[in-house]
Parts: sequence; C-alpha cells; structure tokens
Amino acid sequence: MITNNKTIDLSIVICTYNRAQMLDDVLKSFSALKPVPDMTFELIVVDNNSSDNTRGIVERWQSRNEFPLRYLLEKRQGISYARNLAISEGKGNWLWFLDDDVYLDENWLQGVTDVIWNYPEAMAIAGKIVLEFERPEPEWLPDIAYNYFGLTRFGDSPRWLKHDEYPIGANVAIRKVVFECVGLFNSKLGRVGNSLISWDETEFFMRLYRSSGQIVYTPHVIVRHRITKQQLSKTWLIRRMFSDGVSQVIAENENSTRNRKQLFSCVMDRLRFIFKEFYKSQFSFPHQLKYIRETGCILQYLIYAFKADR
Repeated sequence: MITNNKTIDLSIVICTYNRAQMLDDVLKSFSALKPVPDMTFELIVVDNNSSDNTRGIVERWQSRNEFPLRYLLEKRQGISYARNLAISEGKGNWLWFLDDDVYLDENWLQGVTDVIWNYPEAMAIAGKIVLEFERPEPEWLPDIAYNYFGLTRFGDSPRWLKHDEYPIGANVAIRKVVFECVGLFNSKLGRVGNSLISWDETEFFMRLYRSSGQIVYTPHVIVRHRITKQQLSKTWLIRRMFSDGVSQVIAENENSTRNRKQLFSCVMDRLRFIFKEFYKSQFSFPHQLKYIRETGCILQYLIYAFKADR
C-alpha cells in the first residue's frame, strides 16, 4: 500500500468535488501561513472527478511555485476513495486532512509542527474547528446543529481524547503507519457527490481505538469552517440528520453477524424511543430532528433485515 520510498514529515490533503472557488480560497489561506523552516511538507489536492474548474485552479497555484503542490485525480466518486488515494500516494509520515471549505489560521503550520513533535506517541491528532457563517444564524437553529456543522467541543487545552470522542475530518491528522494495521477509509461511508452520508471518519477512529491507538487534541491548530446559506436551512438539517442515522447503522453493522430477528429487534428499539418521546409531547424542532435521525436508522436496519438470513 505504501508506494513511496522518499518520505517527508507531512502530507496535507484536501479532497474536493465541484468547489473550485472554495478550493481557491483554501489555497489562498494556505499561502498566507507563517512558515516553519524545520517542517518538510507537501500539499495534495485530490480532485474527486469534478466537472468544474478544479484542475485549472490547482494548475494556477502550481505555476506560482509558492509551496509544493500536487494534483491527484480520483474518478471513483466518494470522499473515502479520494482519501485512500492520498494515503497511497502521499509521501508524508503524517497525513493531515482538511476540507475544501475551510480557512487556515496563519499559525496553523506552527501548531501542526508543535503537536507532532510534542506527542510522539499519538497515532492521530484532532485540530480545532470554529465556524464561519455566510449569513447570521437563524433564531430557530438548535444547538445540535453545530455538531453537524463540524464545531469541535473538546475544550481549550491539549488533551488525549476519550474513546467515545471522535475527531472531525475537516482538520485531522493520522500517522501513515496506522493505515497498515487499521486499514483504509470505508468506501461505503462518506460523501459521494452531493449525498450527506457520513461516519467515514468516525468508523475509522472506532477501529483505531479498538487497536489501542491514542488520539490527541490540540486547540492550537485552528481552521474556520464555512457554513453556507444552504446549510442554514431546515431542509438541509433534515437531510443531514436522516443521513446521519443511515450512516451510523452502516458503520456499526459493516462486519455484523446479526440475523433478521436481531435486526428487527433494533428496529423496535428505535420505534419505542420515538413513541416514548412523542408521549412526552416533545414536538420542538430539535426533537423532530432526533426523530428524523431515528427514522434513518430504522430504514437502514430494515434494509439489512430483509437481506439477512433468518
């Protein structure tokens, strides 16, 4: 799987699909980083078969020769495929994954250098993500939405994450040797085109925790995650919550041996939760989002149940 002989400290990976302008903004913020002379790195843009000017944007930045920038094309649709290509092609001892809709703090690279050198036993690193809204947040926006926008809530001090705390892929690093023992990202999970299927990172870190890997959090490696007008709509949140329920069941049942009866039992557990909450007259929008997420779980359990052995 590891095909490169010459290694460097860090491969910074941006996977992108049809977001040429946002990608250009990320690269602008990258060019404004304060340099760190002792850190060797490459920046890799993985184009997930975009139909816009993504390649042209990368070539324009390559012509400026401001930083080492590589372009990779992954024609198989899906962010997990794109990330896995970067893992195969990246030359870094660490792979640091960024989303294509973030801005980097000017001290980002210094923070990366510090945490890599100060935590040699870490197998993965979670950076800090703050939110930047394209328009003011609506009054109806529930607190739970901020989790799905990528806000990190791990505090303001460096610490080891607990095994029920998972990094967010918009600003996260993984030591390259980890992939050799834990495996790659699951291509059944993660964004595919414009879908909102997720849990690709969570499922990966579940495997990392099971292999006794440690993940450190640093509040000193900061990105600002752009939240678009589209995301600040009830329709988007409903789709996101439903897809999250579907994603969780896929992630947790990837290697499951549950039979049909056990899967139907999972369906009944979810239905009982919904009915119990309805009985309490919990009809607010945040509760509606929870019901929608449970519905996504139920649907995916039913799909598995009808395919399962009796």
